[in-house]
Amino acid sequence: MKTLATAEWRGRLLVRSSANVYNQSLLSSLIDANGKQQALQWAKAVRKNMARPPQGSDRDQMRAVAAGLADVAIVNTYYLGLLANSDNQKDRAVAAQLKVFFPNQAARGTHVNVSGAGVVAGSDQVEAAQRFLEYLATDEAQSAFTGATYEYPVVSGIEWSPLLQQWGTFKADPISLALLGELNADAIRCFNQAGWE
Repeated sequence: MKTLATAEWRGRLLVRSSANVYNQSLLSSLIDANGKQQALQWAKAVRKNMARPPQGSDRDQMRAVAAGLADVAIVNTYYLGLLANSDNQKDRAVAAQLKVFFPNQAARGTHVNVSGAGVVAGSDQVEAAQRFLEYLATDEAQSAFTGATYEYPVVSGIEWSPLLQQWGTFKADPISLALLGELNADAIRCFNQAGWE
C-alpha cells in the first residue's frame, strides 16, 4: 500500500477532525520522523485525498467506509473492536466488512495512541491513586483491557484477546510518548496550515 498522501487516494480517504488528540499525536510522530516541512506536506496531501471534510468519530469513519463513501479510514483499532462486539447488529455488520492494516511495517512502525492515567497534583488521595495505577499495570488488569476495550496491553507477556490475535502482530513506532506532547503545538500549526479542519 502506498502512502495515503499520494494522488491515487484522492477522494478515497476518511479521517476525523484535526482537533482530536489522536490525529495531533499522529502528526507529532510524523514531525519527529520526517521534520515539520514533510509533515505539513503530508497533512496537505491527505487533506486533498479526503472523501469529505472531517466529521464524527472513528466509528463514524468506519461506518462511512462500510457504506461505500470511501475506501479507507484512519482510525484507532479498538473502535473496530467495539463495533465488532456491539449490541447493535448494524455495527457488527459494519465491522464484518472492514479489515485492519498496520502501516509503516518496513520502516519505523505503526503509530500507537495510548490510554493513560495519572495522579492530579492537588489530590488528597495520592496513595490510593498510586495503588490504582499500580493495579492497572498488573497482568489481571492488562488482560481485561484486551477483551473489554480491545486495546493492546502495555505489559509484555499478556495474551491478546482472540480479536486482537485475529488482526495479527505489528511493529509499533518506538517514539517517546513525551515527545508527542512536546510536538503537539507544532502538529496543530501544521494542521491549520494544511486546511485540515
